[in-house]
Amino acid sequence: TLEEPRPNVCMILLANHLDGLPKTIVSRCQVLKFYPVSGEKIYQALIDLGANRDRALELGRISVGRPGAAVTLFKDDAAREEFNKNLELFKKMTGAGLAERLNLSKKITDSYDLPALLDLWLTFLRDQMFVYYNCKELAAFPLGGSGKNWHEHLARILKSKMNLELNANKNLILENILINL
Repeated sequence: TLEEPRPNVCMILLANHLDGLPKTIVSRCQVLKFYPVSGEKIYQALIDLGANRDRALELGRISVGRPGAAVTLFKDDAAREEFNKNLELFKKMTGAGLAERLNLSKKITDSYDLPALLDLWLTFLRDQMFVYYNCKELAAFPLGGSGKNWHEHLARILKSKMNLELNANKNLILENILINL
């Protein structure tokens, strides 16, 4: 157990937020923070794996500092296809009316890993912020649109992800996002 571990035992605990853990647990741990890897390093690693420059640049942006995600998207056609399917879903959602978005809600909660989908949507929204603030060269997926409300959508999705971690109803969470998209 964590309170009285056996000699020579090393336990590794992963958490997204320390403030959600009991202080007694945190006090017994050595906290290591894992920061995103720079796009340049991911780019170079993909070049070393045989990616062409354009593909390495795109995957470096898509991965948002996660080299494992970039390598998976480079090597695994099924993962890349799934990513593209999620991008098309996001485009459809941002261009659809409220009724259509809500009709798709049930399909999404039944067919998708919602936390993973929300992570991708965060990536797409981040890119829209880049476009809005005239940093289009940083965006892997400039979808257009006014962009003035993208930051509100980002905040809503981040809060929704935290609520999912607290076992909130995923249908209600998704409907809230879709109503306000």
